[in-house]
Amino acid sequence: MSKFCLQCDDGTKLKLQTKDVTVEARGESCVVPKVTGWHCPVCGDIEYTDNDSADRVWKAIEAMGEKAKARDAALLAYA
Repeated sequence: MSKFCLQCDDGTKLKLQTKDVTVEARGESCVVPKVTGWHCPVCGDIEYTDNDSADRVWKAIEAMGEKAKARDAALLAYA
């Protein structure tokens, strides 16, 4: 079965695999281990194949958002 990246929209084939993924949000980044899904080798988009992988990525993004808010609040407190 072949799947193609809807973000690239140029015929890029997705790869079904489990791998560590670096996610970024608001200037923060972290690695989420063992994310299973259809991964685009060009843009990094992922079509998740299980709820666990999707939940872990979204929780990491939310945590980075909270960390960025705390960082920004600390910067404003010292301004």
